[in-house]
Amino acid sequence: MNKIIKIANYDLDKYKKQFKEAYIVELDGEKIRSWKDYIKFATKLFKIENLEYGYNQHIDNMEDRDYFLNVNSILLIVHNYNKFMKFRKKDKLLFEEVYREDILPWYDSEIIKCRVGGKRIDFNVLLIEE
Repeated sequence: MNKIIKIANYDLDKYKKQFKEAYIVELDGEKIRSWKDYIKFATKLFKIENLEYGYNQHIDNMEDRDYFLNVNSILLIVHNYNKFMKFRKKDKLLFEEVYREDILPWYDSEIIKCRVGGKRIDFNVLLIEE
């Protein structure tokens, strides 16, 4: 089951070994002060061409990643999560909700029903508070 996992920095290598063949996206939470900042960094790293800032647009963009059909797992790592959107608590909560309620379930099971050739993909989010 795909999930969001909060870990300490010293556990990162253990998790990376579990996902050694994953498509890994790493973000520095200290540089991300708002949802707009998150989209700016995530769009580039997830190879999204449609740069839109809303939560629903991000969900649509993440579910439209055809090249992810060719990977077995995805690992999103947010370093310095305690500083991630530090002064935008609502955005930070919505970030977690978007992944927990929409994006992770999509790759866990919905992709199979909604995509031709869709297969389940492990997609986990590691939040590292340093």
